[in-house]
Amino acid sequence: MRALFSIVGLLVVLLIVMSLTKKQVSAVMPVADPAAAGGPPATQVQRAAQDLQKALEQGAAARASEADR
Repeated sequence: MRALFSIVGLLVVLLIVMSLTKKQVSAVMPVADPAAAGGPPATQVQRAAQDLQKALEQGAAARASEADR
């Protein structure tokens, strides 16, 4: 009886984790619409590089402002 409850408990936890994982993955998956993708692949690569550079600069600015405190 104890083993049965353990297995059922593990299955319930597994289902909860799978459900939460599915929600998280669906939230970060890109849109499949090519019009929303932003153009040709070369343009997307350039935009991604610009976004990365902007994020790095924002992070550096935030660290600099924290260091000044």
